[in-house]
Amino acid sequence: MAEKSDELNRTANEEFNQDRSFVYQKYQDALKNNQAKLDALRTGTENKINMAGNLASDYLGTQDASMQSQLQAEQDRMNARVGYASAISGLY
Repeated sequence: MAEKSDELNRTANEEFNQDRSFVYQKYQDALKNNQAKLDALRTGTENKINMAGNLASDYLGTQDASMQSQLQAEQDRMNARVGYASAISGLY
């Protein structure tokens, strides 16, 4: 009778350990999947931030170039007017 009880206890213990191992593995897999999702979200967010920064830099660079071009055109007009005024004043 004691042998039968010991065998039943051993079998129950083995089955309990197998069940616990199975549940632990499912939990580990769920953790890995959730970590992968978090990593993908983090990477996506970092990419969006970098792309927004690049877009802002490009926009500012374009605005700066446009402003420089406008200022150069205005300076060229003023120089032309000064040159014209000098040429006219030289006539008198």
